[in-house]
Amino acid sequence: MRIAARILFLLVALLGGLVFLPVHAQDPSRVVAGDDDAPVVIEAENGLEWTREQRRFVARGHATAVRGDATLRADTLFAFYDDDSHNKAAPQGAGSFGAIRVLEAHGSVVMTAPGRRARGEKAVYDVVKGALTLFGQGKGVVVTLPQDTITARDTVHYDSRSLVATAKGDARVVRQDRIMSADSMVARMSAARGGDTLKTVDATGNVRIVTPREQGTGDRGHYDAVTGIATLTGTVTLVRDGTILTGNKAVFDMNTGVSRLVGGPGRARAVLVPEKPVQDGQKSGSDEVSKGQP
Repeated sequence: MRIAARILFLLVALLGGLVFLPVHAQDPSRVVAGDDDAPVVIEAENGLEWTREQRRFVARGHATAVRGDATLRADTLFAFYDDDSHNKAAPQGAGSFGAIRVLEAHGSVVMTAPGRRARGEKAVYDVVKGALTLFGQGKGVVVTLPQDTITARDTVHYDSRSLVATAKGDARVVRQDRIMSADSMVARMSAARGGDTLKTVDATGNVRIVTPREQGTGDRGHYDAVTGIATLTGTVTLVRDGTILTGNKAVFDMNTGVSRLVGGPGRARAVLVPEKPVQDGQKSGSDEVSKGQP
């Protein structure tokens, strides 16, 4: 039998935990206060418990926390609070506790709101810092936004006050069938729509852009999600239909799939691989070139 409770003391923590979805992330005071009186509904198959010595509340067994149209699901939910025994004005006894400081979700974590979804194996939200970290723990992290999807093997860390997300470990941003990947990425969200829209991404380490027509690599990458333009800089290689282009900068239109190698301080270079008829006992010209050094 599932146990349900309307627990207002978890309101601040839940709002923080769902801030990645987000709820007025650009104004922390509004996160604390909330915009309405909607309660938080906590459900757990194995019950709700309060461990006073460890200053924590626990919801175990397919736990869910719901406020309005935002939902957090996990195997187990933890809420850690400060000791309020020093506060003489606070009520004493079984109901005496301080402010919620950390909210954790463990196991098959899923956070959803209209048009947005985040998934990982563990989530930790620091209420004081307004920071949420999602951990992949071998299964990866996936954050789905209205137009783009951000994934990472290891972690996605989101600062609700600066509206900056950092993805580490085979980080990727995907729009339709076009992908930018790198060792790590720093994504900035737009405050204009409450922080739920991707604005820019800066990528470092083994940066790669893949479209249906071509792929490019570089030392650094920048993606403007508003215009859909991605840029590779550094030592840039662009491969299209067997043709290899090298230079210092390449620009991709992630909306149309069109790319171009643009001028820079270095010298652009192209290796063209023509298709030749294959005669008996001979290799094609493309085979010969591909095995040689450009």
